[in-house]
Amino acid sequence: MAVMVISKDDQVNKAFICAGVPEKDGKYKQLNVTEWLKKVLELISGKGGGGKGGLAQGQGSDVSRVEAAMEVAESFAAMKLT
Repeated sequence: MAVMVISKDDQVNKAFICAGVPEKDGKYKQLNVTEWLKKVLELISGKGGGGKGGLAQGQGSDVSRVEAAMEVAESFAAMKLT
């Protein structure tokens, strides 16, 4: 199962994102974890996106857009996996 976790702290205006996509399951081959994460980081003025082994993480400084980022994460994954 592919998963993305987004955590935000309104007091310091930071969001942290961690994503994981199984590397050995052919069902998820079209969903690149780094590409997925970077698409979401764009919305929250994020940086990072490095990763390996099917895992990637990053952070952003615009928590006001976290809900939009969650919607993009869901639609991007659905588009790649259908």
